[in-house]
Amino acid sequence: MACALNRWIPGSLMRLCYGVNVTYPDDIYIVSYPRSGNTWTRYIMAYLKAGVRNSLIATEVDAYVPNIYTCLSEVNLQSSKRVIKTHVPMMYLYPRVVFVHRDPRESLVSFWHYSRRVQNFSGTFSQFIRSSVSAQHGSWKEHMQAMQWKVETDPKNIHVMRYDALQRDFQNTVSGLIEWCGFGSGVDLDVLKDLTSMETMASSDADCPSPFRSKSGESFFVDRGKGSDWRSVWTESDIDWLSRDREMVSIMEQYGYR
Repeated sequence: MACALNRWIPGSLMRLCYGVNVTYPDDIYIVSYPRSGNTWTRYIMAYLKAGVRNSLIATEVDAYVPNIYTCLSEVNLQSSKRVIKTHVPMMYLYPRVVFVHRDPRESLVSFWHYSRRVQNFSGTFSQFIRSSVSAQHGSWKEHMQAMQWKVETDPKNIHVMRYDALQRDFQNTVSGLIEWCGFGSGVDLDVLKDLTSMETMASSDADCPSPFRSKSGESFFVDRGKGSDWRSVWTESDIDWLSRDREMVSIMEQYGYR
C-alpha cells in the first residue's frame, strides 16, 4: 500500500517530507488538502499545548506546532510530543494523524483566491481547478483516499475532523480532539474559541516576518470567508467537469458534500 500511495505525491513533496530527520512514535501530523482548516487546527493544538492564559503570536505557534514548509529546523530540533503541520497525505509515514477535510468546492475556491494573492496563479477559477497548481499537494480526492486508507488500516492513530464541524460546534469538536490526542484537558474551550477566531489569528502575525504577507498584503492563512461563496464562482461547465470524476463524486456524497 505504501508504494500505491506514493503515486499520489509529487517527487518534490516526497523529498520535502523526508526532510524530517527522525520519526517518533508520538508524532502527530496535522494533514489536510490546502484551505481546509489545517492552520486553524494548528492554532487550536498550539493552545492545547501552551494553555490559554496568554495569546500566542505566529512565531510562538511555529514553536509549538511547526510546519514542514517553513519550520523544518524546528521540527528536527524537537524530540517528543511533536505536532507537525503538512499538506502531504503520506499517511503510511505518520505515526498519528489529525486529518481535517472540507467541502472541496469551498476549498478549491479558497485555494484559488490564496494562490492569486501570493502570485502563484493568475488565471481564472476554471483554469485553476484544471491546473497542476490545484494539485501541487495532491488532489482533494487523493487526500480523502489516503485518509480512508489510514482509517481502515490504523484507526486508533487517526482522528478525522470536518471544517464545518469546527464552525458549527467548536466546543464538542475540540473536546473530541482533546480526548484523542491526550493533551489539553482543562483548557477553557470558550476562551480557546475566541483565541482562534479568524480575526485573532490574523492579528497574531501582524508583527512577525511573513513572506506570504509580503506578497499578498494580508495574513496568508485566514480564509476570511473565501470558499463559502463557491456557488457564485463555480460555473455549470466547472460542475460538469467535476461530475465526470465519479470516484470523487462518490467520496463527496459519502461525506455529505452534495
